[in-house]
Amino acid sequence: MIKKVITAIIIKRKIHKNLKKNGFSRKKLKKDFEKHMNRKLDIREILSRDYSVFVIVDAYEYCMRKCNWEPSALKPGAMKDFLLCMDFSGWVGNGGISQFIENTSDDMIMETIEALKTIDDVFADLLTSAVQLFPNGVIPENQDFKIQILNDLREDTDKRMLDIDTAAYMHDDTRNFYHYLQLHKSDFLDF
Repeated sequence: MIKKVITAIIIKRKIHKNLKKNGFSRKKLKKDFEKHMNRKLDIREILSRDYSVFVIVDAYEYCMRKCNWEPSALKPGAMKDFLLCMDFSGWVGNGGISQFIENTSDDMIMETIEALKTIDDVFADLLTSAVQLFPNGVIPENQDFKIQILNDLREDTDKRMLDIDTAAYMHDDTRNFYHYLQLHKSDFLDF
């Protein structure tokens, strides 16, 4: 055990020495990050841009700032639908629909399905299919029980959840998000 800790420390020191040697600075990184996080975002300018992933990311950040990073507190509408779907998309990119289900309450999952129906039918169908894999189509509130069911669904004998995760990961939703922003431009400008 001690040998592993010493080896990890030596590796960490070598990495930091190499980063410093190549001009990496934690202070500069922190300063650049703070500058990025505090940059001014103008929703009119964002929505006037041609299609790009940056339009979607900047719109997401703008909306999250407007609701103090609490989309669940928003009233139903275009902004909340957009944020719920973006949150879902982030989970899918990070670890799949199963990770989204694992880390989200049942109420939010059902609300996200409804939001997805307005933006991306493919994702709505995939999430609905994942929910239907649970006994009686109900996701248990108990976190441990929910995780056990998800693990069972991803095992070799039952790869249905893995297949759904793979299909979701392969799906490109960026054009749907851009189209939704353009379609509901006035909702975002009025927020």
